[in-house]
Amino acid sequence: MPPNIIDQRVKEADRYRKELGNESYRRLAGILGMTFLYGGIVAQPYFSVGLGTLIKMFAPDDDDEFFDWENWFANYMNTTVGGAAGAIFNKMGMETKESKEAGRKLAEAVTYGPVSALTGSALSDRVSLDLKNLWYREGRYDNDARQSVTNEIISNLGPGVGLGLNWVDAYQLVEDGQYGRAYEKAVPAIFAKPVTAYRISQEGATTRSGDIIAGLYPNEFTLWDISMQAIGLQPLKLYKGQKSAIQGKTYEQKVLDKHNSILNRLWMERGTPAYVDALDKAREFTLKYPDMPIDSDAIDNAFDARSEAQAQANAMGARLNEKLMTKTLPMLNYGALPPKVEIRGTGDKPK
Repeated sequence: MPPNIIDQRVKEADRYRKELGNESYRRLAGILGMTFLYGGIVAQPYFSVGLGTLIKMFAPDDDDEFFDWENWFANYMNTTVGGAAGAIFNKMGMETKESKEAGRKLAEAVTYGPVSALTGSALSDRVSLDLKNLWYREGRYDNDARQSVTNEIISNLGPGVGLGLNWVDAYQLVEDGQYGRAYEKAVPAIFAKPVTAYRISQEGATTRSGDIIAGLYPNEFTLWDISMQAIGLQPLKLYKGQKSAIQGKTYEQKVLDKHNSILNRLWMERGTPAYVDALDKAREFTLKYPDMPIDSDAIDNAFDARSEAQAQANAMGARLNEKLMTKTLPMLNYGALPPKVEIRGTGDKPK
């Protein structure tokens, strides 16, 4: 092939590469832009896995081991960014109350997307490109490691398993007498969402036990919110209230489990050299959570309770609730060993 033809082909390939690169950049910008428009920052790629992981990696060694990056970011945007924006609006002449609301709305638009903030619907999870949301569903936390892993596996097995477990939840709700919630669990979403919308319009955002989530009483939901819920789009205020409550309860449970774990270790290792190391763990916990200290009083109370429970178990063969012993204690009869009798001599009494 002549040199001039070779040069021409190389230039054509280079021009095609540049055109392809420019088209790729435009498409990527369009995808990311539309994702931000509907889902905000939390829907961007690597929000949780990338940025959140980096924040945890560079955190101080004495930082909270149960630090929740997503919860921190949402509160930072709502309080700090929203507060700063509200102060700017107030200096521009807006009333104090209106400026605070405008600042909160601006932070909400940046966090969850302008469309989500404008419509009041939670769209970020539906359009998210974050790898955590695309490839992984977080299971419910459990203090038992085996159960926690089981929850994670079930959450990621797919919608078929989820629908089957919904029937289990529906059965439990029927047993509890909550027939409306059981219907919501058992039927497909197209039939369940209108029922959910009617329930929150009458009861507000309530849990199974009847507690109101985030102060969302019935009057906090507009007709637009109810309509969005009826067609399957959860109101943004309900989404934030539920998610923040779950994050708070999960954090609380992790701290309580850590507290009990340290007390259990102190109890099991009392009188051994490892007890000193367990005391060091107790001091570290007390420094991080001074409102729930593992001090001498807490250790003494825990040891007294465990001693009493252990004495009961040794005497009866199991730890039983005192109020139910009349029913449960006879059930242990066939499993108890018969008393041992030893005859040492003609003048000895049986023992």
